[in-house]
Amino acid sequence: MHVTFSDIRIWFALLGIVTAFIVSVRGLRTVAKDLFVRSLMPLLCLLGVLLLFIQNVPRAVINGTAVALIGIVTSIVFSDIVREFFLRIKSSLFSQDYFMKALPVYAQEICRALELLTQRHTGGLVVIERMHAVREHLGASTPFNADIKADVLVALFATTSPLHDGAVVVKNGRICRVKAVLPLCTKDNVPLGIGTRHRSAIGITEKTDAIALVASEERGELSIAFRGTLIKGCSPKELPKLLHGALKGKMTQAAARQAAKKNV
Repeated sequence: MHVTFSDIRIWFALLGIVTAFIVSVRGLRTVAKDLFVRSLMPLLCLLGVLLLFIQNVPRAVINGTAVALIGIVTSIVFSDIVREFFLRIKSSLFSQDYFMKALPVYAQEICRALELLTQRHTGGLVVIERMHAVREHLGASTPFNADIKADVLVALFATTSPLHDGAVVVKNGRICRVKAVLPLCTKDNVPLGIGTRHRSAIGITEKTDAIALVASEERGELSIAFRGTLIKGCSPKELPKLLHGALKGKMTQAAARQAAKKNV
């Protein structure tokens, strides 16, 4: 079955309406600056001329071409809306709040505690045991059994506390040891200017798959060590994301690049 002249006019009338709608919604100047639209408009005109003068054009060709062009033109109208929609989805899914909420409750408490410690310029070192046992690598430690709460950790690391020296070891989501003496790192290329806490954090993560989190009293900054790699100067918003990845057993390439940049 073939199309008639009236069929062609109907389709291109629709294209004209859509084009007018684009101009009214986005503005003539915006449309004129759009390279894709500037390329599409001549194509529509050329196609219209060809279809008007070519005889016996199958209806399927007209219908398919017109529907495709209407879809393309309409997508231009809503391109900004669609882009904004996906940006919002990305922002909500991969915001720092997302990673904080994705952490286990005990890990969230650790992040909050370390943030409080940096604000008070109080040092702290927390080791999260994973698959490999940490105890056999400890020089000395004091057994301790408590739920992990931010205020408990802050109190343990307070300079007035008799338990503030050394590291707090976390196992199965609970504090199991305090005043833990950790092995120092064996690397020669450690960042300059780091203290015993940071060297200990690197050392325990070289020997085990544990995660070590450090609050620096001198600089008031956060650091995380995993698999012998130390990332210094983490912000309170960056730490949950890095900890989330480490708990899953991976240090992302982005985190590794961040470590190399910050440790120069």
